[in-house]
Amino acid sequence: MSEQTMPHPSAPESWGVIWPADHGGPDFAPMIEALRVLNDRLIAADVPPTLAAEMRGQFERISAQLAAHRVPESLQVVGHLDAPGQGQTFVPVYAVDHCDATSLRGRVTFGRHYLGRASAVHGGAITLLFDALLGHLANSSGTRPPSRTAYLNTSFRAITPIETELHFELDYTREEGRKRFAHGRLLHDTTLCSEFEGLSVQLNPGQR
Repeated sequence: MSEQTMPHPSAPESWGVIWPADHGGPDFAPMIEALRVLNDRLIAADVPPTLAAEMRGQFERISAQLAAHRVPESLQVVGHLDAPGQGQTFVPVYAVDHCDATSLRGRVTFGRHYLGRASAVHGGAITLLFDALLGHLANSSGTRPPSRTAYLNTSFRAITPIETELHFELDYTREEGRKRFAHGRLLHDTTLCSEFEGLSVQLNPGQR
């Protein structure tokens, strides 16, 4: 289906529409990845004043260019793209090794952008990852209506290192009507870094 005829997710029934990675042109997804790299390098840099002034001007020009292309949420590409994090740069990029209707397994590496301090991932970024993974599992089978997170209780067990490959595991523990209960873990080798108990609730018809 061409970009011109691709339906936009403007109606509740198309809440979960995902567009191909080249939607918005072949450079859109690579542009998002370039922004992720920029975030990592900016956080890690001690920028000299002259470069900071130059970059500020560049950022302001780009911001003004983007403002001219602002669209309603239902028409934006980010959040509906078949790319890491669906194109959302605040979501850590993760790789899925296994996914079925009740479980999810994969890997993730937090870049410098997610640093809290002392080479440790910020706790909020870990919760953000868990929320993204819970949504991935809840809406991955293609047979269930979409759902939203009702609660996500995260427990931090050990330091989670940045720039290191970690492994995650999620499983449904039970389902009760529209409620889907899950447990997940984030591990560095055999060390349990964090875990969560979560609940996602299936949307009613017409909800988004």
